[in-house]
Amino acid sequence: LEEFAALEGQFIPRQTVDRFKVSDPLGNDPTQGFRNSSAQRVPYFLYPAINYLSHNDPTQGWTDPELAGVQGVMGRFRPRVNFADGRQRNITQDVRWSNTPTGGTGFNRPSIQNRDIFDYHNLNFLGTTSEVTRDFDIQQFYIEQDFFDGRIGLELAYNEQTEERFTRTPFDSGDDKVINIDLSENLASGDANSDGIADRHFNEAVGRPVVSYLGTVDTARNNEQETFRATLYATLNFRDYFDGKLGKILGDHTLTGLYEDRDNFFWERSSRGSWWADNSKWPGSPDISNGLSDNFRRVVRSQIYLGPDTRGFSSADDVRIDGFLDISRQEFPEIGDEYGVWYWDNGEKQDKVETWRIIENISGGNTQLTNLESTAYSLNSRFLDGHIVGMYANRTDEQTVWQRIQENVNYGDPDAPGVIPLRIDRPGINEEDGNFNMALLELEPEPATRDKDDTTTWSVVAKYPEVLLGDLPFGMDLYGHYYEAESFVPAGISNNILNQPLASPFGSTEEYGFTVELFERRLSIRYNKFETSSANNRTNLNGGLGEIAGRISFYLDRITSADNDTATSLYPEGFNGFGVAPDPGSDATLTPDTVPDNRQRKSGTDADLMGFRSFDEYYAAIIDAVLPELQSVYNHRILRDENGQAFEVSDPIRGLSSTRDFVATGTEIDIVGRLTNNLSISLNFAEQETVTSNTAPVAAEIAFKQAERLQRVVPTSPGGWRLWDLRGSPFQVESDQIGQRFENQTLRPIRLALGLDGTQNPEQRKYRMNATLRYDFKEGLLKGFAAGVTARYQDKVATGYPNLLDVDGVTILPDTLNPYFGPDSIDGDLFVRYRKKLTDKIDWTIQFNARNLYRSNGSNDIPVTANPDGTVAIIRVPVEQQYFLTNTFSF
Repeated sequence: LEEFAALEGQFIPRQTVDRFKVSDPLGNDPTQGFRNSSAQRVPYFLYPAINYLSHNDPTQGWTDPELAGVQGVMGRFRPRVNFADGRQRNITQDVRWSNTPTGGTGFNRPSIQNRDIFDYHNLNFLGTTSEVTRDFDIQQFYIEQDFFDGRIGLELAYNEQTEERFTRTPFDSGDDKVINIDLSENLASGDANSDGIADRHFNEAVGRPVVSYLGTVDTARNNEQETFRATLYATLNFRDYFDGKLGKILGDHTLTGLYEDRDNFFWERSSRGSWWADNSKWPGSPDISNGLSDNFRRVVRSQIYLGPDTRGFSSADDVRIDGFLDISRQEFPEIGDEYGVWYWDNGEKQDKVETWRIIENISGGNTQLTNLESTAYSLNSRFLDGHIVGMYANRTDEQTVWQRIQENVNYGDPDAPGVIPLRIDRPGINEEDGNFNMALLELEPEPATRDKDDTTTWSVVAKYPEVLLGDLPFGMDLYGHYYEAESFVPAGISNNILNQPLASPFGSTEEYGFTVELFERRLSIRYNKFETSSANNRTNLNGGLGEIAGRISFYLDRITSADNDTATSLYPEGFNGFGVAPDPGSDATLTPDTVPDNRQRKSGTDADLMGFRSFDEYYAAIIDAVLPELQSVYNHRILRDENGQAFEVSDPIRGLSSTRDFVATGTEIDIVGRLTNNLSISLNFAEQETVTSNTAPVAAEIAFKQAERLQRVVPTSPGGWRLWDLRGSPFQVESDQIGQRFENQTLRPIRLALGLDGTQNPEQRKYRMNATLRYDFKEGLLKGFAAGVTARYQDKVATGYPNLLDVDGVTILPDTLNPYFGPDSIDGDLFVRYRKKLTDKIDWTIQFNARNLYRSNGSNDIPVTANPDGTVAIIRVPVEQQYFLTNTFSF
């Protein structure tokens, strides 16, 4: 089984899948020495899911008579098994599904790249599962008035827009669209003798490709926008007052003033299904799932089988998925539906079948009001009979943001004095527990942020004065231009990793160049150079920013799982202040049955690395490993509910973000003209390079200091071990370590962002070009016809980076100086058009368009992400070829 999971494309032959056995990490014979007495304290976790055994016929249930009427049976259970030599281990029995391996740090699981498996070029995997509806309402009112023969004008405008949106998009991201092979020969909770091996109910779906997702999330959102705008302009033309050259020299000038007030308001609510029992034990009971309705063990999952049994196949390439997901919305589990669910009751020590109902869990919500008040004025002037045109403008923007009411605890009773919980947790059992607290969806009376700044723009265009300097050849006109502009983007609620406000992004652009018009304006050539600087641009550091503190929460959450399972199952009296602890005289460095269950493996040798005697010691060691400056902000802590269940709590940072600066330089060339009466051309060429700098001035230092603190020796560890070396989850006995996860999830993406500082960004295409050629037939048999071609070119772009290794072969950072590139591309279009006057008042046009008729990469997939070894991990479908025939009647 482990080999199956480790080797992509290796399938277990049918004859060898008689029984999946759980291997003992200590090397004992897993078929010998199990003590059934351990069943008296076996913590089973059941994750129920609705199963569709065929993507064409979503019939639910199994033919096994003992499971008649059951639709929900997806299991994971962890019996604590006694071995023959007296040692005791947690054995995790999961739903066994195949999993694509990766190569370690920086590697991504590859997407399907064999169209024989699934024709992703012509089929949308989501099929009919997604639903997005929008209802718009727009009202606009304008009042325009001019005075003094149009020299002064006033415009008042009011605009009101509302949008109601509903979205349901399962299978559209992450693991929700990963296709696995079901390897479970027996259904997970069917353990006849409680030895940790499922052996009772045969899994009729064994060997079949399957996709699973964590519940259908429905999101309702209302957007409202209200805008009032007043514009006043006045024009002064000196030719109205001075005849001859003086009037032309002084020219004409237009002054425009603007006032705009805009409100943007949104309200959003998301929900999904959760399990509830009307006539049997509460599904959130510690005997079953140990979770409120927002806990992933209570969320209604669905898994859909996509094809027949694959056992006996020699390779993953033999799998065939011949259709898209065709589960319509009506066939998804809906609020109020009832299903037969098979689960293990840890209190009664038996598996049971009950009818469970789906209730609504309000998973999240938000509301916000943003007001943007702007004032601006601009002066446009023409001097010397239009030979010099200038513009100057100034704008002031002030943005005010009101946020929703902020919680002061993660979970709690909203009726308790002074308690404002994010999620509801009232005493007793009720269907609201775990719901987002909808009382938070009110705006605070005072604004959360105010951002205000001024920006200035000016430009000048000068025309070569032929009257003074003589005529240019070839009917030429020559213009020069210069342009400067500032930009300001109000940041709203935005704070760095230390909860310090971030300055709003601010930029400046400088452009200069010339335009040449030839042959009495039949051909125009424009050349432009530009440089754009931008400071305080927002970045999440490739996802690494949130993981700096998020990893700490993750570690603590995994240990609370072990704590809660130990307290409720292994020790009926409780533990860690809630009852009698195990024998304090036991030798934690030698006895495998350690409490907490922090047994680790290092270099193949068992060792109780830390020697903690209680979970409180474990929590304290992890929290002590948090940088003091981070802990002062996040305040990681462990709380317990009335039943003694532990849970991790930390204070969130609103609008967590980081910053970076960049300078983009480039050149643009535009050529447009009618070379003859029949032939027209349009050509655009662009070159751009962007250099980033000053990335994560605060967050990067904090991340690396946090890594160093995790690597120090824990002061309370008698063995002198580091948290960095511990497994990421002691209870689930996962193989990767805390340090490995912090490196992969936090440091590598941050190093990648930092590695681009001071270099040309290879993830931006340097060159682009578009060209169009059109020929109009104006006489002869083809009169009325026109034909044209268009070509688009894009330069290569970086898709990934190799790993740089230290002397021990450990990845230290991505090699951003030697990226892997995806191909450049040329795509071409064709059109043919015919126009004819049918009557004096009716014109007819018929046009044929072939889009992407030519593709330099053909139907080959386009690499998007490359792994550090250069193999393509993620691709995108090439641009599709499209053909249109359009008829237009004009009258």
